[in-house]
Amino acid sequence: MQRTRLPRPTAELAQSRPRFLRDAGRTPATATPLADVTTKQTIFGMLDQPGSVHVFRADCPAGQRLRAQVFAPSLQGGRALVPALALVAQGVRTGVDGPEIPVPLPAGYGAVSVAPAAKLADPLVDRLTGAQFLAGPLVDEVTLVGGRCYVVVWSPDKQPGKYLLQVGYAPSRVGRLAIAAAWWRIRGWFGLSRTGGVVALLAAALV
Repeated sequence: MQRTRLPRPTAELAQSRPRFLRDAGRTPATATPLADVTTKQTIFGMLDQPGSVHVFRADCPAGQRLRAQVFAPSLQGGRALVPALALVAQGVRTGVDGPEIPVPLPAGYGAVSVAPAAKLADPLVDRLTGAQFLAGPLVDEVTLVGGRCYVVVWSPDKQPGKYLLQVGYAPSRVGRLAIAAAWWRIRGWFGLSRTGGVVALLAAALV
């Protein structure tokens, strides 16, 4: 019997607003702000040295859904990373199965943390840019108490490297020219060739 070849899974960056970071806050007190936790945004980040931690913050009303997921990019050059992920908020009961968070929690806060899986699924492919990445830990919770929430990204093995963090669940309405510009920056971030980029940029702007 001939096996049916299943299509490769796909993931879309086109409906997620890209954000390229040089650095991020290392503690809750210095956390990098997230202006919107409902609309999808993808943060292109890098833990620049062993033991680095990135902390992001947002003001979340009670009942706010907070969805965050990390991905490991398939890079043409450089080091990629599948980090651990945690949601820190008031009214969250800290789990015992997740990895220990490497930053002190504010008083009265709990955390849900997720470690990278021992074996990851097949790479996801972004149809717009051709970039590939592996899906990592996911946190999808509803805040019970209003107030400041934090998303923490770190490597349990204290390894440096590039990572993707996607926050939000509603598609972002990104303009055509913004998509074209994102194509150029995303290809460069992944270390992919930009040959034929002018044609691709014009096509993306016209689609």
